[in-house]
Amino acid sequence: MGVSGFSSALYHPHGFASGDKIQEMLAAEEGFSEISQADLPDYAGDRLFMLLSEKPDSRLATQQLLRSELWKSLPAVQNGKVHLIEAQQWNWGAALVRENLLHVLPGLLRRSS
Repeated sequence: MGVSGFSSALYHPHGFASGDKIQEMLAAEEGFSEISQADLPDYAGDRLFMLLSEKPDSRLATQQLLRSELWKSLPAVQNGKVHLIEAQQWNWGAALVRENLLHVLPGLLRRSS
């Protein structure tokens, strides 16, 4: 996700800093961009926030990724800094969702998987 939804709260000026590839997306004001698994290490930071879709095929693809050697090789995964987020609940830019996220995010960050 780029400049919309959950990521707009993460990359707020008082939030997380983005890596170079993510910064390119934000500067281009992209709302969404699909990246290949091979490119994932170029986008991964020291924390990973994985939005979980409610669609069965997306869930299956996510499970396959989470079992892959590529995923396991990412420093954030090795350091337990992965956060699995239900997209349907949190991937919105609405004010109420963002306000609720402010209360939930600190606990989420303490419970890295």
